[in-house]
Parts: sequence; C-alpha cells; structure tokens
Amino acid sequence: MKCLDKGQIALYLYNLLEPEEAKVMAAHLEECRHCQLKLKQELDELEDPEESLATDEPTDAVIHDIMVNLPPYPIHVLKRSERHQLQKKIDWKKRSLDIVKKATIAVAGMAAVVYFGTLTSPSFATYVNDFYAATIKSQPKQTESSLFAEEASEDPLIQRGLEEGYNKKLDLKAIDNGMTLEVREVMADTRDVRIIFGFKDKNGKQLEKLFRNFPLGGQDERSETYEIKITDEDGNVLETNDKYHLNYNKKESIGEKDEYLMVSRPISRYFTDVSKIPDKLNIELSIKKLDKVDGNWSVTIPVDISKAKKETKIVPINEHYTAPNGEVINLKQVTVTPGQTEFVIENTEGSGSSQSLTYEVVDDKGAVLAAWSNLDLTSEFGEEPNPFFKNVSREYFVRATDDKDIHFITFHSLPADKNLTFRVGDNYDQIPSNFKQKLSTETLKTAPVTIKHDGSTLTFSNFASEEITKTNPITSEKHKMLRSTLQFEATLAPSVAYLDDFQGVDDKGKEYRFYFFGTTTKDEKGNFIMKGTLQEDMNVIPKELTFTFEEQVNVKKDMDWSVAIPLKK
Repeated sequence: MKCLDKGQIALYLYNLLEPEEAKVMAAHLEECRHCQLKLKQELDELEDPEESLATDEPTDAVIHDIMVNLPPYPIHVLKRSERHQLQKKIDWKKRSLDIVKKATIAVAGMAAVVYFGTLTSPSFATYVNDFYAATIKSQPKQTESSLFAEEASEDPLIQRGLEEGYNKKLDLKAIDNGMTLEVREVMADTRDVRIIFGFKDKNGKQLEKLFRNFPLGGQDERSETYEIKITDEDGNVLETNDKYHLNYNKKESIGEKDEYLMVSRPISRYFTDVSKIPDKLNIELSIKKLDKVDGNWSVTIPVDISKAKKETKIVPINEHYTAPNGEVINLKQVTVTPGQTEFVIENTEGSGSSQSLTYEVVDDKGAVLAAWSNLDLTSEFGEEPNPFFKNVSREYFVRATDDKDIHFITFHSLPADKNLTFRVGDNYDQIPSNFKQKLSTETLKTAPVTIKHDGSTLTFSNFASEEITKTNPITSEKHKMLRSTLQFEATLAPSVAYLDDFQGVDDKGKEYRFYFFGTTTKDEKGNFIMKGTLQEDMNVIPKELTFTFEEQVNVKKDMDWSVAIPLKK
C-alpha cells in the first residue's frame, strides 16, 4: 500500500472510513514509519490542560479559518458537532496510547483548543492566540461567494486564480437513478484544472459529507468511481506524459457540511511546455458510482486558459548536467506567474548508485532564495524545520519512462524581475554505519553519556519509561507495555547529514527498534544537528542496551554546476 496523504489520515483519525478501508489503513499505519511520523507531528506528548484563553468564543467562520490553516494537521474535516464528540473522547490523564492513537488525541486536542479555549501548554497558547489574531486582521482577498474561497487561504495558486478571475461559476447538471450531479464552479490556469461539484438526492436534498462516496485506494479503484478527461476543441483526448499513469487527482471537501467536493488535475501532466497548451480545452467529468450505486453522471466543462497563458512567462533553459553517478539532470524550463516560479527538471537515471541531490536558487550575491531536495525528507529527516526546503509551495513529479522522472517544483517569494542562478548543491548517499555502543539504562536515568564517532558527537540522556495501554486498531484489544524514551542530540561530522535506523539489543539478544522524533537543523558552522527523542515500547526494561544506527546519510560537496535564469527584462 502506498503511503497515506493528509486527507486519508484525516478520514482514518475521525472514523469516517468504511470498515474494510479502515482495517487496511490501520494495518499500514502499524508498520509504516513514514506514516507514523506524519501522525506524530509536533504534539508528541499532551499534558493536562492548565490554562484557558480569556477570549470570547470565535464565530463559526473564524473557527473554520483557524482550523484549515493549522498545518500540517488535517483538522479541517471537523465540524462543530464532531468537535463536541471528540472532546468527550479525550482522556487528558492517560498518555498511554501508541503513535496512531496518540496522534488522534493530538489532533482532537488541537480542535478542542481552538473551540473550547483549552490549551496544552503556554507556548501553544501563544501560537493559537497569535494565529487567531492574524486570522482576524489579514484575510486574503477573495472573490465574493466563490466556493473556491474556502481553499484560497491554503493554496496560493487558488488565491491567485480568484484574484485574476480564472474561476467561472457553472450550472451544469446530469441526472441518473434519480440523483443529480451539479457542477458549480471551475478554475483553470496553466498549472491545474479544478472542479467543484455536489449531488442532490431524489427529493432534491443536498448530499452531505460527499467525500465518503469517493475511495482512497489506488488508481484502478478511483477510476471505477470517477474519471477526468481533458480534450481539445476537436474532441481529441489528450494523453498524459506519465507512462505509469500516476494519480495526481486532488480531492478536497468544500462547504460547511462537506456538501461539495473539489477535484483537480495538473495540466503539467499533459504539457511540460506551457506554450503548447491550447487556449481552450474541454474537461469531461464522469461519475460512475455514488454510495455504491452504479450510474452515469457525465458533464463537459469548457475552459479558457488564454488569459492565464498571457500572464505566464516561459523561460526555456534545456541545460544538462551529468552527476558523478551518471544521472543526467536537465533543467528544461522556468515558468513565472505572479507570486509563483516553477522549475521543470528532468532526471534520467545513471548506471551508478542512486544519489539524492539538492537544488538551490540564488541571487546575484549568492544568497540562497529557494531550495529543494529529492531526499525522502518526511521519513528520513524527522520533523520541521527542514534544512533542505526553502520557499517551496508545491512539488510533484511525472514518471515519463522507466528511467526518467520530470519534477515540477514551485517556489514562492522569488523575484520575477531579477536574474537568478539555478545550481546543484550537495548530493547525499545513504551508507551502512559501524556505530555500536553499550549503554546502561540505569546510568542514563541520571547522567548523560557522550560518544565521539567518526567526527560526530552523540549524547544520550534522560532514559525514562512509563506504563501505557496499547490498543490494536483492528481488534480493539488492549495490553499494557512500557514506553521507553531516551533524549538524543548529535552534532554530526561535516561529511554527515543524518543518522537513521536506531536499534538496541539487550543482553539476551532481543532486538528493539527505536524511532527518532525530533528536528534536523544546521549550526553556524554548517554542521547538521539532530535533536529529539528516541522511543520504543517494551515489555521489560533491560539493564543494558547495545545501541547501533544502521545507516547514515553522507554529504558530498563535489557538485559544481549552475545555470543562469535570465528573468530581468
């Protein structure tokens, strides 16, 4: 099963899935560290609430704006009635669930914070207060009564589309089995096509929680439910550049009762060159199944992209670089629109070992304005702040052939009227590590242990454990365990970016896998700093553990390739 996105995690957290889907997702969460880290996020531990906000209860509109803008928690799917139910589920005095259930409490806790004024910590209180004030003072410019306005605060491309008038209200309908599909609004630019639609039942009542009718599975399962085709004015169906038909449809719930759904499809999946996009296209939306009822609800939506194309500046580049492992990097073009700059990078695999690269955009003084890496940052580099991303607003890729990927990386806050330079920064290799150190758990309770290893300084401290009750998400069976935590801080050698796959072995040979929850930053010398907690659940706490980390990510600073980006008129 593929890793879960934000929407899938939200549906799982709030028990909005069909039982079979929930079982599949729960089983994946039990095994996948990547998705566990997504759930974990910033609230690793919830303390007893001790403070309250001395403010009046915010309005429904402000509550909604706050909740949809608290990244990265997917709590925008909550409505007022559901927040009441979630508050009842929270047991503030039992910090005794596994990562999945802890994350459920964390998200629900945030919802309760916003709605009930109850805070988990003073620092979080300050954050919510500041955010609440910012929400009231600086609402984004929106087109009156547009359904897209709900997403504008989260998506700068939608905000720009509203400001530039790329959206169009519609009244398109299709009826089958007494159910009526109503397409309400469309927005199209050189990046995406977005459609907002809803359904009414046989009695003309608007269906609520529409997202429940659309699956979270793979492309085949989604294709059985709905399909989006893009055709030219002559009716020719456009073929995607993606050989593997990777799914880039995005779904977001819209409306106070989730009565609408926004689906989108990136235009770049069909055109890597914006100049080749026809001025006019037809979008065919076909819904094949609704609430397990087969049907045929189809509409054709004409869109005009000519205005968006005129406001889009295309800078062809087509400069190539061959990395040490034989990988060929081609900066194909740069596309500039108001507030957004997209880099199209084609990567062709080499014959050597796979490497991860970092790309940077710098000004004429060498200051780094934007950065992106194809490292698997979510699973490999812990929580924010992320030292490899800067000013990234969106990124995805198209797999064109077996050995060729095309990355579309969108940056914000880049000057559109100054010459810039695109360059390859460092590259990274994951290699095995030979670190091994025996540590006494009793000693670590009272005194830190610092170890030098290959130029890195590692400090372990504050070993602690507490009894928890773990709940099987499928069977609901409960059993008690001991959750052990160990503070970890490392100043890494100049050639090392990260340490991964922490393991411990006790004197009887039993193996434990510790998960790192923390941050990876850089100090003033440019060395990477790891700081956080190592965590594992055990039945019995051993007296000694032999610690290892199986892999480390090494930095190679031998890249020397840059390309001028002539944006200045």
